[in-house]
Amino acid sequence: MNQDQAFNPLPPFVSPQQNLTSANTPHVTTVDAVHPSTQTPQLTTIPLHPTAFFFRPSNDFCHYYVNCKEICYDTVTYLLNKSPNENNVQPNENECIFYYRQQIDTRFYRVSCEIVSPILINDYLNKNILGIYSQNLEQENLTFTINQKDNLEYHLKQYLSLYLLN
Repeated sequence: MNQDQAFNPLPPFVSPQQNLTSANTPHVTTVDAVHPSTQTPQLTTIPLHPTAFFFRPSNDFCHYYVNCKEICYDTVTYLLNKSPNENNVQPNENECIFYYRQQIDTRFYRVSCEIVSPILINDYLNKNILGIYSQNLEQENLTFTINQKDNLEYHLKQYLSLYLLN
């Protein structure tokens, strides 16, 4: 993520606490299937979550910009059926991409993640919190390790399972 992209307005981050306590947050209500003669149905509320947000796993010091893009079933079928020889995509060390199936409505998403530059975070905080403007011309080459990608995918899937992407 470059410096120009970072200062463009992005959807606001909504913490789980804000999502659960906000009276204005839209919710989806589902009914759990139960035996009708023994219990009344229990209502479960699933908070909505934006598809673009920042995320930091609890066991990682890096922050990530995450973008979830819904994909159609034709794309899923194509990805499942294409042969390994057709996979000419070069791995991008600066991006982590995986696919996620939302359990509540079985929609599929292409989840792409980029490491947010620590320099960019410092510049943003200095500018917006302290009013300090700095010209940082430093370039960072931020790359994912295999373990970092696996860890991020695992924690994001756990996190996303608590929400309904909208």
